[in-house]
Amino acid sequence: MSFLAPNATASPTPSNASSTGQKRKRPAPAASIHSNLGNGGGPHLSEGAAQLKAQVHFAVTRLKSTDKAVSFQDLIDYLSISDPGFQERLRYALPRHDQIEFNPKGFNGAGSYRFRPKHNVRSGEDLKAYFQKQKVSLGLNAKELKEGWPGAWDAINELDKKGDLLVIRNKKENTPKYVWQNDPTLSAKIDAKFCDQWHTIALPANPDELRSKLEAAGLKPTSAPREGLTGPKVKERKKKAARKSGRQTNTHMAGILRDYSHKRK
Repeated sequence: MSFLAPNATASPTPSNASSTGQKRKRPAPAASIHSNLGNGGGPHLSEGAAQLKAQVHFAVTRLKSTDKAVSFQDLIDYLSISDPGFQERLRYALPRHDQIEFNPKGFNGAGSYRFRPKHNVRSGEDLKAYFQKQKVSLGLNAKELKEGWPGAWDAINELDKKGDLLVIRNKKENTPKYVWQNDPTLSAKIDAKFCDQWHTIALPANPDELRSKLEAAGLKPTSAPREGLTGPKVKERKKKAARKSGRQTNTHMAGILRDYSHKRK
């Protein structure tokens, strides 16, 4: 058309998909981080990803068994992996695991691996320092402490004997369950003579006899009825107010009309 500018943009041509009625194919979703873990960051999931995941799990179990850093060669020997290609995939996967702490400078630059626990506590001194930093006294799960600290229970038992910890134990195994910080200075020591005298006092076997002795000594037993307690109070119903008569509007005829309000029932 002559009225259009010479440099005007041409109108878009219809696509083949719109003319044929076929739906366009959507692009494939990008590969996730977990799929890249199996093949060193490739776009597709490798065939040995399940095997790699299992070996990473065994490596984490190995790191849990020690509180020291471990070299990559130590993990390879423990897992009995001889395939160089699989070793490289494992070397890529281990530092990216959320329960593995990797230090690239460890073992003279070869890299070291260590289990990353939920609480960074690996000794009795670390445990006491952790509690001292708390603003609110909160307990710790002893099982969580043992994950990154294999000798946790022995150290907890030792600190419990010293009075540095308050420990709740499992009934069957008598193993630590939860631990809190304890202040030994708040523990009051009782004289042994007083304890012996306390245990020599025998309580009456009959509850009625015990109650009579307490009353004779001027003490109120806990089984005595409470004073001032009566039966349930019954709420009094409010009387309805008498209904008022309607507003008188014919005030201009007050002198003519008679008042018969006294004859209402």
